[in-house]
Amino acid sequence: MLEDDKKAFPEILAVDPEGCGCTECLVGEYVNEKEYLARATAGDLISIANGEVQLNTYNESTLDFFLNNSFNTLSAQNFVTRLKDKLEELLQEMDASELL
Repeated sequence: MLEDDKKAFPEILAVDPEGCGCTECLVGEYVNEKEYLARATAGDLISIANGEVQLNTYNESTLDFFLNNSFNTLSAQNFVTRLKDKLEELLQEMDASELL
């Protein structure tokens, strides 16, 4: 369980996949998932769960980290709602790709 609710990444807007290299990552608006996984606090997880920081990666280790630590830092209802929203987004993306 992550104890510290102070954010390691108070200014970021999103977590991107490792090696992304986009402008936002280069200027520090986004952070890559490897750095995020190494330093994230409970406060950072709450920011993702509340939708304040976007999770742009669906890497299994990143999702596992989020799932394994979120139950200890978030209200159950908030966590379930955010997880449901993410799953719906993924399903919509899959449906859209099948139409191509």
